[in-house]
Amino acid sequence: MKHVWALLIKAAIVFVVLFIVLNWMNDYRVGPTVALALLLTGLSYLIGDLAILPMTNNFVATLADIGLNTFALWIIGPFFLGAFVPFTTALLASVIIGVGEWFFHQYMERAVFPNREKEPEQA
Repeated sequence: MKHVWALLIKAAIVFVVLFIVLNWMNDYRVGPTVALALLLTGLSYLIGDLAILPMTNNFVATLADIGLNTFALWIIGPFFLGAFVPFTTALLASVIIGVGEWFFHQYMERAVFPNREKEPEQA
């Protein structure tokens, strides 16, 4: 159940940001934006949150999510949206999502990975 809540929280973050950046600011259609948000949620949850975050830290996982989301929006986005997505639009949406991811990863570490051993801080 903890993964269901995590996915719902992540999907809400991604959808709200994509709705604002793609629909309000750039006039892309809502339906394809929802589909793209679901794809980004799934990809970044599997890669960034379940694979990278447990092995590294919040900073690295957030950067990975920003990179993955930028790439996916810029390269895969046009297949969903039916129109070119400028790199700056993809990057803007990804950085805003990344801010949410920073806090989402803190939630993940508390609620989903509570028994994970912390790596010692390096000087």
